[in-house]
Amino acid sequence: MRIHPALLMVLVWTVCIAAFYLLPFQLVGRTMTTYGFLVLALFIGTFCIGALIRPRFARISVPSGPVTAPDLTWTDRVLMGVIGFALIMMMIEFYNGEYLELSDSYESRSARAQALLYAQESESTIYFQLAFLTYPAAFVWLIRDIVFRPRFNVVTLGIFGLLPITLASLVMGGRGPLLYGLVILMIGYGARRAYRERAALPKRRRLTVRQFAILASGAVMMLVAMNYFVEVFIVRASAAGGVDQMMMLAAIVWGVDFQGYGANTVRAVIGDGNTYLIFVFIWYLVQGLVMSNIIFTDFSGDPSLGIYGIDLASAVMRRVDGSFVAERFTALLDLNVYGFLPSAFGSVYVDFLWFGLLPIFAWGYFTSYTYWKVRSSDDARWFLFAPLVTSGIVFSLINTPIGFGNGFIIHIWFAVALIFARNPGARRPAAPALA
Repeated sequence: MRIHPALLMVLVWTVCIAAFYLLPFQLVGRTMTTYGFLVLALFIGTFCIGALIRPRFARISVPSGPVTAPDLTWTDRVLMGVIGFALIMMMIEFYNGEYLELSDSYESRSARAQALLYAQESESTIYFQLAFLTYPAAFVWLIRDIVFRPRFNVVTLGIFGLLPITLASLVMGGRGPLLYGLVILMIGYGARRAYRERAALPKRRRLTVRQFAILASGAVMMLVAMNYFVEVFIVRASAAGGVDQMMMLAAIVWGVDFQGYGANTVRAVIGDGNTYLIFVFIWYLVQGLVMSNIIFTDFSGDPSLGIYGIDLASAVMRRVDGSFVAERFTALLDLNVYGFLPSAFGSVYVDFLWFGLLPIFAWGYFTSYTYWKVRSSDDARWFLFAPLVTSGIVFSLINTPIGFGNGFIIHIWFAVALIFARNPGARRPAAPALA
């Protein structure tokens, strides 16, 4: 965490606002109000106030001597067991379903969203449900492998990190797990460099053949992932009758088009197909700005008490009282924000109204706590948690850290990893397990 959480949050939302207004986005049937922007500023400001509070230990000078590598023996054992179980569950679900066709996978995902809205009984299999609860441990393995392993192990990284996330993306019919995995992968690499600096490990100045092979594999993986994103968008456009029809449908259903100032220039330079891809991809990242503004301005329903922002909470409440879920989500449907990404702050407002400022403040303080632990503590285990905190701020454009991409379960497995990890202390160095 090289950038302070408060500054990072401001930078993320500044880029979001700039992207929305500099690119030719144009609202259709939606309006954004000054009041909505003021409330957004209040929520961001509350986060920053919490993040600017320095914990007591942060006033102590940076400890002398390098940090010591944590003992991850039990962490590795637990994660490998959980991820292995998740892989078995997902392979069974994958074998029994039709997930190779993106159109079928997309329809399945849409059906689950409709069933949730109308309080219908879930049709998810027990294999899917168990995989949903266990596959997020793969995100922990990604960080564990990247940050602490002296030499990258492509086999363990692929089997216990990338494979479960890829299968989850296919089975769930969405881009969320894969996008989250790619972002946390890049953030994890930054944490690795910071950790090696704190641990006073030697820097490799020459690029070896092995390192080049790993970098090339990473580049190929990102290209494949990007191709998957593109294929998802193309399949949806094909279902609507083509790119032009999809753009028209977006204007009607999403309430936004790409016909603003400069749109003709963009089309002339990169073509209609590429323009469509840029439109839907950037819209995926900036729609929280629009939806949160509408929520702040027009939402007048009862608080959802966590079922809107946390997938697991909505799944449990759906079985306890489906009508409660349907009633709360119908209020969002009336505003035409159901099914869209509300941002972290819009999500918290729907769940708790103005009381949502309290968890936002606590979130800001926790990011500050982690930031100073990484910078000044001799406990290197916090480098395991730092990428999760950073990704939570980046994805605040979409939802809360515990709301986006099965985030609540992801945080649980990170907490489990921290519990089983051991800090051997600066005087008793220990090499990472499975190194």
